[in-house]
This record gives sequence, structure tokens and C-alpha cells, in this order.
Amino acid sequence: MNLQGFIKILILSSGGFDSELTLNNNNYLFGCTSLKCLIFQEGLLKLNLGSGPNFQGCTSLDTIVFPTSLTELKIVGSNLFNQCAFTEFETPKNLTSLYCNAVLGFNGSTILSKFILHKPTTTFVSFGSDTFTFCNALTNFVIDNAWNFTLYITTSATFCPLTVASINAMFANLVNYSTGGTPTLTTSTANAICTGVNTNFLNVHHAGETLYVNGVAKIILSIQSATQLTMTTNGTTSGSGYSYGSNKKLTIGATNLAKMTAGEILIATDKGWTLA
Repeated sequence: MNLQGFIKILILSSGGFDSELTLNNNNYLFGCTSLKCLIFQEGLLKLNLGSGPNFQGCTSLDTIVFPTSLTELKIVGSNLFNQCAFTEFETPKNLTSLYCNAVLGFNGSTILSKFILHKPTTTFVSFGSDTFTFCNALTNFVIDNAWNFTLYITTSATFCPLTVASINAMFANLVNYSTGGTPTLTTSTANAICTGVNTNFLNVHHAGETLYVNGVAKIILSIQSATQLTMTTNGTTSGSGYSYGSNKKLTIGATNLAKMTAGEILIATDKGWTLA
């Protein structure tokens, strides 16, 4: 569907009959160079921007307005925003689920300089290895305070050349897996209860995640408090003082990491995060 030269502002809704909208056409507005602003109406709860290059080549598109009612967003289309004109992109606040694994999603967005990522409450699927290909101006990546999902941005030496200030701000906003002191765990082969000391389970983890008890991977069934959760299986061994790995990882690439001092890196790793 090529609407080049006709549309500058497009307002989309679910049609008034339901609260969910999926853009199924893989070339929904492909090459619509006149499109500048995309607005999704209030009342929409779930939005899937489609599986293909729906807005590829929309070289004037620099604004998307998401409704405050939105609870689930999927940014999964291959080349979805390829060559769009965003200088800043911000995901909606107050989502429960956010899927951002678009293959080459922002490929060619060479003037995109700031990405603001708000934390969903339950589910986050992180960016793919090439989501930000050729985003050579993306120097500022912002995450919410107490960010608690594994996050992949880039491994490229040239894409997403983040500033030291931006990286330090990200490190500061990563959630701490400890409430003070080294976290340790107690488990039993008789049940699936995992009890922590100096742990921060409620703020760090979500049901379905993997954590490591003394090096053994365990799946979280539910979380009762900062110091107690239930695993899907009983403890591998019975005992206390077991080491605990939160299984949280931030990937910003070796080139970006090389900009940081050992002390700055410790801000993240002391919180239980792995950096790459």
C-alpha cells in the first residue's frame, strides 16, 4: 500500500469494536514519504505494529503518539522503522508487556540519537542483535530506575556509540539484587521454597525467570516477598548460604564498555549484573 504524497498525519484505532489492533499488512505504509505523525487513539489496550516493514521508507515519520490506555505493545516487524526520521523514540509508560525484538527494526535510522525505554511490569522481550543497525547517532539510551530485565542493545563496534554519561546513567538505574551484603539462599529437597538473605526478589525477578542456586538453574514459579520465592521444582540440595546468581545481563558492546573505568563498571556488577 503506497500512499506516498497523500498522508501527513494518520490516526489509527481498533475500529471501536475491541481494544486490540494488529497491523497485518506487511507493507502497511511502505514508502509513504509524506507521513510525519502517527497517532493511536485512546481506548486501545493491545497494539501489534506488524511482522513486516510497515513503515519502512517513511522518511518524514518522526512522531508516534501512543495512547495512555495501552498495556501491551509489540515492536517485532522486520525493518519496521527502517529509514524513518526519529531523532528520539520513547516507548509507552505503564505497559504490562513490551516486545521489542524487531529484526533490523530501526535499521538506517541514522539521526536517531535518543531512545527512552520504560519498564513494563511483567514481560519484556529485548532487542535483537541487529535492531539498531546503522543507528550511528544513537548516543543516549535511557532506562527507568530499578530496571530489572535482561537488556540487549548492541555488540557492534560502530552502532549505538553511547556516551559515558549515558552508560553511567544506565548503570545507576539497574536494580540491585541485594538489600545489603552478599545475597545467599536456603533450599530444601523436600519442597520448592527458596529463602534468601539480603535478597531483593520482588524488585528483581518475575515469575518464569531463571535464577541460579549454587550454580544450578531454577525456574521461578511465584514470588512471595523480598526474601522468599517458590521454584517450579524442589531444591537440588538441602542447605543454606548458597551462592545466588540473578541472571541479569546488560549488553552494550565491547567498544562501549571500553569507555568505562573499572570503578564505573563495578556500579553494575556489584548489583549482580553481567556486562557484555
